[in-house]
Amino acid sequence: MRSQILLDMFRYSEALESLEQLSLVTQRLINLHLARGMVFYYNREFEKAVREYEQELEINPNSSQALLYLAQSHFELGNYYQAEQWFSHAFGLRIKSIQIAERLGDIYSGPRFMPQRARTYYYQALNWAIEAGDRQSVRQLERKIAQLERKIRLKMENPRFRSRIQGR
Repeated sequence: MRSQILLDMFRYSEALESLEQLSLVTQRLINLHLARGMVFYYNREFEKAVREYEQELEINPNSSQALLYLAQSHFELGNYYQAEQWFSHAFGLRIKSIQIAERLGDIYSGPRFMPQRARTYYYQALNWAIEAGDRQSVRQLERKIAQLERKIRLKMENPRFRSRIQGR
């Protein structure tokens, strides 16, 4: 498919043109919206990407790639609640992805600060990275875990935070 070749060559505008022509032929073609979403995603037009991934999931609800990129697009937009919902949905479907577990860890170590959940997801991602022999992800996850532990220590040193946790 011409649009895929253009995507691989990072020629996003031309890929979008090609996909627009294809969309005139049929709106129900499986992977059409996924491909268009990818173009928007790589152009950092995340709102448009979200619409395309949602349409792809209407046509093809089993598209793990559309699900992953929909969640990631919401994450990039700062829509952490929606990102959490979609990443959790993907995790619940047993889609074994280092990125899904890592992003859930990111959400729970940052905007929704739930350190136990963050730790659980980071360690799951770390285990999968070790299994896959992905040294770069292993190093990155080890750094994130160390940062999370520092963040927890600093928060525990703050009397106001500590009293909230202890229910005082």
